[in-house]
Amino acid sequence: MQKLILPINKSKLTASARTAAYRQRFGFSHYGVDMVSTSLSKTVWGSGDGVVLSAGYDNVFGNCICVLYKDVYNHKTKTEKDVVLRYFHLKSIAVKVGDKVDINTRLGVYGNTGKYSTGAHLHVTCDEDTKYFNYEPGLKQSSNLIKKGNDKTVINPMQVFHKKITPPEKQTVSGDFKSSFNSLLYVKKEDVNLPSVD
Repeated sequence: MQKLILPINKSKLTASARTAAYRQRFGFSHYGVDMVSTSLSKTVWGSGDGVVLSAGYDNVFGNCICVLYKDVYNHKTKTEKDVVLRYFHLKSIAVKVGDKVDINTRLGVYGNTGKYSTGAHLHVTCDEDTKYFNYEPGLKQSSNLIKKGNDKTVINPMQVFHKKITPPEKQTVSGDFKSSFNSLLYVKKEDVNLPSVD
């Protein structure tokens, strides 16, 4: 069993998964989480022991990486499953297909690439379907790298993330609880209350 840690050490959530505010404003569901760094570093790190399944530029989501992590603990359901994390909108990619990653691996730097990005941030989707790892819900049609999928196996990434409180990471997570649409928040307060790991 492995407990995945946050991909950004000093992270701030700007949009949670499947919020009513996001759907009302943009007209479609948000199946992952958006986050930025509260430090000067925009480095995206591996969240645990995994392997890169795909990496490259997608015409819709920009620079993307798909990483398979096995035996991942879900702190909400108290279960273990293999999952794929899809990282979107990267400015640059530092890994290639087949690379093994761990928490000391620099996956890349987050940025503002792709049609659905309106500012520099990292989008992460978590999927329990590891066979069709590059299938993302919400697409109207398949793109060159990411294909049109469904949301049946997609879960909230914050259910598998933990914050590593020991050095060198000393992770923190906060949320943007000021931004809203029709008085509804983009960030769920429970998403920042992550369990800690050493």
